This record gives sequence, structure tokens and C-alpha cells, in this order.
Amino acid sequence: MGFAGLDELRERVRSVKPHHYSHLLSLLESHDLEGACLSTLQKCSQILQWEDEPLVYLMVGFFSPDGFVISMGGRRVIGIGLERYKSFRNLPIILAHECCHYMQQEKSYQSDRPTLCEAMLREGICIVFSRMVVPDRPLNEHLGISRGRLNWMRANERLIWQAIKPNLRLTKRDAIQQYIYGIPQLPADVSNTTPEVKSQKSGLYIGFRMAEEFLNSQPGCNMKILLEAAPEDALKAYNADMPYSVFS
Repeated sequence: MGFAGLDELRERVRSVKPHHYSHLLSLLESHDLEGACLSTLQKCSQILQWEDEPLVYLMVGFFSPDGFVISMGGRRVIGIGLERYKSFRNLPIILAHECCHYMQQEKSYQSDRPTLCEAMLREGICIVFSRMVVPDRPLNEHLGISRGRLNWMRANERLIWQAIKPNLRLTKRDAIQQYIYGIPQLPADVSNTTPEVKSQKSGLYIGFRMAEEFLNSQPGCNMKILLEAAPEDALKAYNADMPYSVFS
């Protein structure tokens, strides 16, 4: 599927009518979003021990992602784009995830031009963190996938790893996004079996597993240590049969 052209995007914006936002307005009337965000920020602060709590902007914008970190007025802030929410059930998970990204950027725990391996680990750390903040929610909700897809990825983790492993040093942003959020090319003997084999967010899942195994392998490991984890150390903990010299 190709990307929409500028004219098409302009027409989409012009065609938006007030009644298209009726569901969002109804949600806003029945939820205390500011209270929910404050509660989540307090939980994040207890774990991250940040010196400067981030500002959070709740916004409506036609092309806003669910959550993001952006520079505004000389400081980083967190934005929550409300337009695509059908419910606010996952808002605490998304906000916690973005709080972790905020900390990664504030403390320079991430590269400006990450490799695929670094990007996967960065996202995986944020998923581990959101589970600490919102522990009563199942893993698939933190990953943003169905329970069935998570079950398939658990059963076929090594197949997913085989598809990702040769490309850990990729630095092209589009390719990294495809491996983390899209559908990687899996081995030929399984790529045409069922639709679930071509599983979206496969790289996101592997990144989570890397972060999870690193956390479990370090006695007394906390979020500060996890945030500073080097990709090669996370891979060793993941025990993925990886030639670690690839990072030297």
C-alpha cells in the first residue's frame, strides 16, 4: 500500500466535519484524563526518579500519533494524540512508554542514528518499563497486539530471530521501522503457511525479550541499569547465538 499524496491528504483534512469527533467528545466527557495522567506520572516518577517531571500535552491533531516525545520551547515534552483513541483503556500504558522514551532522550541513553539492534532494545526497555508501571495488564496490551499474535510469536521466537539477526546493523530509518513494527521476511519454509506467520511488531517483541532477559540476568538490576544496557550485553543475556564482535 502506497502513501497518500499531498493533495489527497489536504482533501482528507478539508473533509473533516465536527460530527466526526462526536465519539472523542463523548469519551472526554466521561473520563478524567488529567487525573489518569497525573496518577501514571507519579508511578513513573517512583521508578525513574527523574529530576524534572515532563510536561504532558493532551492534543487533537489530524496526524498525531498515539504518543510521542518532542522538543518544544527548548525542552522535551510528551504529547498524547487523542484522535485515534476508541477508548482510553491503554492511555496509562502509552504514557508510561513515552515517559521511558523521555528519560532515554534526557539522559542521552539512545543514539541519534541507532542500529536496528539499538532501536529494538530501546523499544523493548520501554515495554518492560510500562509493565512495571501498569503491571495488571497482559503483555499483549503493552505490545499493542492481539493475544493470538503474541502466542504465535512466543511459539516461533527463533524463526523471528532468524529473520532479524542478519540485519541488526541496519541504520536506515524506514528499514528499522519495518522490522520493528512491520512484517520482516521470515524463512521461506514458514513464510507462506498462515497469515500469522508474517507477524507485525516482530522486532518489537524481540526487543522486549532482549530487555527482559537482561533485566532477569542482572541481580539487583533497576531501571537505571536497564536504561544504560549496551546492545551486546542484552544480546548475551538473550542468549541468541549472536557473534557479539559485530558491534566492535
